[in-house]
Amino acid sequence: MTTDSLQLDIDLKGAGILNATISYAAEQPLPFRATYVGDALLDLARATVEIAGEEELYRSVLWPNEPDYWRWELTRRNGQVAVTLAYVKEQESWTKGEDERGTVRFEAHVSTRALVAAVLDALDDVLRTFGAAEFDVDWDPRQVGVPRHFPYIEYVRLREMFLRIDPHSQEFADMIRAVLAQLHVDEHVHPWRIVPPLENAAEPNIGALVEDVSLVYVPVSALDEAAVAFADRVQDDLIDIYRRAVPECLPGHPHPPKADLVDGHAAWLCPRTGQVVRQMIGEQDGGN
Repeated sequence: MTTDSLQLDIDLKGAGILNATISYAAEQPLPFRATYVGDALLDLARATVEIAGEEELYRSVLWPNEPDYWRWELTRRNGQVAVTLAYVKEQESWTKGEDERGTVRFEAHVSTRALVAAVLDALDDVLRTFGAAEFDVDWDPRQVGVPRHFPYIEYVRLREMFLRIDPHSQEFADMIRAVLAQLHVDEHVHPWRIVPPLENAAEPNIGALVEDVSLVYVPVSALDEAAVAFADRVQDDLIDIYRRAVPECLPGHPHPPKADLVDGHAAWLCPRTGQVVRQMIGEQDGGN
């Protein structure tokens, strides 16, 4: 789901052990773990909700790895989140100040949406593998202290955050511009703007008007779904106007590609071969 390659994988090994791996772009993946002391998934999910929901600018989360621990730090600034993981030895926690403790082992700067997507993907995997009812048994079969439960409330909030797009955000504007560039639409000739949603629609929507080309109502859902809906309508209108294939398909193919989702990501596909011609989001504008 994420466009800037932050990935968090979680595996429950029973006996109160949570194994995890975090990776970013081409950086070496970092394996780490948490034990039954504390409530690792709940604490991380709650911190992510607070950062993504703009309730907090900074959150620190401890994942015990007895006798030491891992410290997550999430710092939000200008729509980006700095994600760091530091390994703290027990002795250091007593001899060093709060800001100096531990050795940073992982660091990434990602969009708020990428952080939400990474944590949501990890929770999705746990939920698919164990189900909310079985999570407690697999996570902490010894039932030491307060029983742990799958963080379902936080999971639902994260899913709502991920599916909801802000049509006035820079992310939405960048998506519109990327699609228009791939369709060879000059914004100076055909400027675009947000218009009120279509009333009495079956689902929440927002209107995007491209002057002298299209009026498109896209779903207020995942950004990639909105991109596909927008691209599909504008492409149809452009083909009617110019009577030519836009954008270009694979070399030697006279037909235009079609807008569709591939593993949740918006892309242009060759209608004949099914091959991905290009991604809509995250590639150079107008690139092949």
